[in-house]
Amino acid sequence: RVLAVLLLISLVSRPQLGGGGLLGSRTHHVVLLDDSGSMTQRSGSTILFEKAQDRIRQLAEDLSQRRQGDLFSLVRTSAADKPDIWMRRVGADLGRKAGEALKELRVGDRAPELGKALAAVVTRAAEVQDAARTEYYVVGDRRAWDWATPDDKPRPALLAALNAMHPEKEHLTVLTVG
Repeated sequence: RVLAVLLLISLVSRPQLGGGGLLGSRTHHVVLLDDSGSMTQRSGSTILFEKAQDRIRQLAEDLSQRRQGDLFSLVRTSAADKPDIWMRRVGADLGRKAGEALKELRVGDRAPELGKALAAVVTRAAEVQDAARTEYYVVGDRRAWDWATPDDKPRPALLAALNAMHPEKEHLTVLTVG
């Protein structure tokens, strides 16, 4: 009977074994948003920066449904040292909160220094003790200039930032808009 009661409690409380920290597997989701001038280009009737904002909102809503208890951060490439959101606990209101923060953001007029920005967030995220893993998402137009030198080699700062990541604890996903 005790097991039946515990099973009933477990079914009602719906613990999330994959997210939240029940088993110590909390993940820090760090979004790096390209807010450079190239993001003002249009794709159809929409500006790329607006597409990027929509993609981040969708990600936040998805995380709020699947990964409650995880951590969420939003950082722009032009202000990698000043996150717009840092270590916000993922909950039901994450999509709304991320949307509010995204509404305030504007495109800058400088080219992004993707390698420096990524290095800054990797360094900062390494100091977070509340997460066992870190998922980085780079959201932008993926211009070749941001990723490679004119002779088609990886940008040194970007390569250094990628090499600084711990392969078992950190993962990078590139979300392209446009």
